Amino acid sequence: EILASFSLDAALASQCGLEERAGQTWLDAVHQLLKASAGDTLADLWQRVEEHPMVQYVHAQCQTCGHRIPDQYPSLEDPNLTEETPNEAE
Repeated sequence: EILASFSLDAALASQCGLEERAGQTWLDAVHQLLKASAGDTLADLWQRVEEHPMVQYVHAQCQTCGHRIPDQYPSLEDPNLTEETPNEAE
C-alpha cells in the first residue's frame, strides 16, 4: 500500500500515538487511529481524523534544501506568484 511506503521519524510517530521510534509508516498510524477510535461514534472518529498529524498543515518547501515558501500571496520573494480563483472546469 502507498501509506506503507512513507516512513515517519520517531517524533512524528509519537505524535500519532505510536511508539517513539523511526521506521514506522503512515499505514501504522492509520491502524493506530482506528484502534484508538474503537467504539467511537462517527462524529468522534471524524474529530480524531481532523486532529491527526496526517492532516496537519505543512508549509510548502523546497524538497532539496528545505527552504520554506512564504504563505503570503503575492509572495514578497516572488511578486510574479499570484493566487487565482479556480474556474468552473477546475
